Amino acid sequence: PSQGSYLIPGLSAAGGTVAGAKLVAWCVDADNSLLESIDDGLVSLAHANVGMTVRGADRQWHTIVKLALGPPHDGQHQFLEIRCVDGRSIVLTGDHIIAGKPAEKWCVGDVLDGSSVSSITSVAERRAGDVTLEGNVDARINGFPVASMYPIKLAELLVTA
Repeated sequence: PSQGSYLIPGLSAAGGTVAGAKLVAWCVDADNSLLESIDDGLVSLAHANVGMTVRGADRQWHTIVKLALGPPHDGQHQFLEIRCVDGRSIVLTGDHIIAGKPAEKWCVGDVLDGSSVSSITSVAERRAGDVTLEGNVDARINGFPVASMYPIKLAELLVTA
């Protein structure tokens, strides 16, 4: 998919505008975020496609209906790596929702999707992405329930515009 492939004109995943409102970054690491595809096994977000069937946070199969990839956020948005004691990890922006709350709100020792958080570190910016599944079901990325931020942020922007 191309950068901003699901976004409306004037709005991009890496920071654009809607009626003059600045878009906040709300992304996961596109190259290292893995989705489980019904046909292809584990696929990075960067290689996923609209129409692909992947496992949602509810552990059921859902179709990708929106997908965006973009360049790093030019040093303006913090990416965090969250690691759990069971070995899972994920890199995403601090305001991206994982298991019901922003990544920046998780703390070492919290139980995230059944495993204790062992570390949270700031990491270099990455190629960014976001995925929306049919019915706005949260995706399962690197084994974690991760929300699509597109409907949330778009609604906020349209209200403030």
